[in-house]
Amino acid sequence: AYSDEMAQGFFTLEHGIRVGLAGRVVSEGGVVKMIRSFTSLNIRLPREVTGCARALLPQICQDGAVLSTLIVSPPQLGKTTLLRDLVRAVSSGEGCHAAKCTVVDERNELSGGYHFDLGPRADVLLSCPKRLGLSMALRSLSPQVIVTDEIGGQDELGALYEALNSGVAVLATA
Repeated sequence: AYSDEMAQGFFTLEHGIRVGLAGRVVSEGGVVKMIRSFTSLNIRLPREVTGCARALLPQICQDGAVLSTLIVSPPQLGKTTLLRDLVRAVSSGEGCHAAKCTVVDERNELSGGYHFDLGPRADVLLSCPKRLGLSMALRSLSPQVIVTDEIGGQDELGALYEALNSGVAVLATA
């Protein structure tokens, strides 16, 4: 059941707990097929820190509307935790106008598999690849804000560019 995720170097447990894998990588044609003979695991426990985004909201809003924002920092300094609370606040209208948010939660960390409070106006595309989810959100969920975590590749940047060109605000981490 976890083979697709494990080929990407991780698997996700209940409530968004992510387990990173290290070991012998088996690849074929430049594509990772699996990891075997594990040498170590990195267990990341997501948590909810309600209100941690409060001080940031005035900096990323204009006339009450949230502006597109990219949160950048080294690993394990709370980007995802901050983004999660931003979604909750924007969806609830705390410190800004309430907005309909679509969360593209590829690794089930932002929502914790629907475990965390993302507010009343948040739709979640769980376990959905970012590129597909960003496109699906624009075409079928009418978001005012699209949210995703850990952007990286050119295909994801292209999808974010498409969202920005459509007038939707984007909240993301890198």
